[in-house]
Amino acid sequence: MRVRIVRFACVALSLVPLSLAAVQESSPAPRMVRPGWYARSERLNNPTASERAIIVRNLTVAERLVWSSPGYGQPRGFEVSPHWAGSGAASRGGLRSYSVQIGVHVPNRSATNTNPYATIHFNPDLGRLGDGGLRSESGEWYYHERPRAPTGYGATLVYGAFGVSNTSLLVLFTAHDQDPMLPVSREEYLRARIHELDRDAKRAGANVTKTPYQQWMDGAAQRKKDLDQMLARLTDRDMAEKTRAGFEKQEREMGEALKAREPRDVETKSFDPAGRLRDQLAAMTPQERASMAWAAGTDLMPAGAPGALRVVRVDPAFLRARGSAADARAILVILREPPPALVEAQTQLHRDFDWAALRRLLDTRP
Repeated sequence: MRVRIVRFACVALSLVPLSLAAVQESSPAPRMVRPGWYARSERLNNPTASERAIIVRNLTVAERLVWSSPGYGQPRGFEVSPHWAGSGAASRGGLRSYSVQIGVHVPNRSATNTNPYATIHFNPDLGRLGDGGLRSESGEWYYHERPRAPTGYGATLVYGAFGVSNTSLLVLFTAHDQDPMLPVSREEYLRARIHELDRDAKRAGANVTKTPYQQWMDGAAQRKKDLDQMLARLTDRDMAEKTRAGFEKQEREMGEALKAREPRDVETKSFDPAGRLRDQLAAMTPQERASMAWAAGTDLMPAGAPGALRVVRVDPAFLRARGSAADARAILVILREPPPALVEAQTQLHRDFDWAALRRLLDTRP
């Protein structure tokens, strides 16, 4: 699947290193507010006074949960630059997304060169829990969901693992432990793939309803007209006749070649990028069409097949505001694999973190 993620977007929740230089360069020179900790930077995107009160309360608790761990509370071999980030609601009636990013850097170096090895994100873009994105005919995004890990930490969903090389731990808490993902059916998935391929073919100027031979013949009259106009401007009649003869020979040979391979084109539908998928959908029973889609790369796979991922979409009702747009309906904690200087502190944070205290910040109204 030519999955683009997604583009599983409110504020950046990337698992790759994130530089805070752009934020801090426009701020006063950083100063220490506690041993090993610089004053935080902040960009919350103009919440209302009441929204800001909720955001500040939640981010303050989240930040304190990090520096309450001895490894982060008393940094050794590194320094911390916290950053509060936020954005407006992604849609009308939706929730604001905001986070505290715990940026870490080596002492005596620029405090702007920081990477967040711990992030606590309120009302995150849940599409980030998926691998890429595929857009349906209606504009809805479908995702290859990351493999779910055994549930722990009192969380709703867990992805990845702690202490595994090249792996980040993602721990998701949701109000009422509601699963925020909805399954995508095999039919929905195939229709989205067909829509994508047809759109790309149209942009490239291809006609997916006709074979290359049929398209060549459709253009014959225009090509002859263009040739006649060009030859009319030539004063050398011998050159004009030779040019016409060469054109007619090329037209004849190309037409014969395309006509000879037309049966194969019709059989394989090589002229139609989505032809194989149309046939696959047409051959499905109603039960197969309605079953949940699992995919690996561009292909549908049997449920649970090696390398196959569930295809899901975010429940549009999940992040709809019930009260304030700043209320927390979901909280995502990301602990990235640390560099050597941070391993001990990150291990302590993982072991000592008060997951229950964070969960209590969720809005649990119906």
